[in-house]
Amino acid sequence: SPTFASKLRQLALPLAPLVQLTSGTVHPEFPQTLLSFWLLTDDQLDRLASFYHQRTPCQWTAHYPCPVSWPAGMGIEEKRRRIGRFIGLRGCESPLPTG
Repeated sequence: SPTFASKLRQLALPLAPLVQLTSGTVHPEFPQTLLSFWLLTDDQLDRLASFYHQRTPCQWTAHYPCPVSWPAGMGIEEKRRRIGRFIGLRGCESPLPTG
């Protein structure tokens, strides 16, 4: 179907890698495509946040273009939203609290 083909093309879109400030390297698990981003595991998301100085705040945390907080106890979808926002994906804003 055209809708399915369109979704496959969207998921195949490449993502620009983000380099670590201190080493200038890209994390080996950094997603290369939008599909790879959606397939990241909980542990991979934690490792990415650590590698890019977001999990444990330090002198480098705020020097990235879109730093994010990484509180303990987050579920995988919240982690995915935060990493998505961190790497510049649109639509990954954390939901506003209701009430």
